[in-house]
Amino acid sequence: MIEEGIGPTVVTYNTLLKGLCRRGSFDDAFDFWHLMLKRGVAVNEVSYSIILDGFLKMENVESALTLWKHVVARGFATGITFNTMFNGLCKMGKTIEAEEVFEKMKELGSSLDGISRRNLVDGYCKAKHM
Repeated sequence: MIEEGIGPTVVTYNTLLKGLCRRGSFDDAFDFWHLMLKRGVAVNEVSYSIILDGFLKMENVESALTLWKHVVARGFATGITFNTMFNGLCKMGKTIEAEEVFEKMKELGSSLDGISRRNLVDGYCKAKHM
């Protein structure tokens, strides 16, 4: 395909990135993420959601929050990225951080879906705030 001038799309890259994360190869996934950026792949909200989810599954909240600020600044803070961040933080009991994401959601005109509401309650329980 490449010889014919048809290269991989962002969907192709996202599929590979998701596969790496699903099998628990987070270090490889982050290396692949940097390769995507280096190659000039036009990453989208799905790309960001996949890598945010990887950070959160590794419980690397600091990296997830740093990337989250970049997501918001670049205009990729959509329902999918909001839910990825919010749900991941709630599942870890990081309710303060989840509330900050929720406030940004409201500020940008988004709202919680049913799954996010359930995860918020679960997060408060894990953090012993209920």
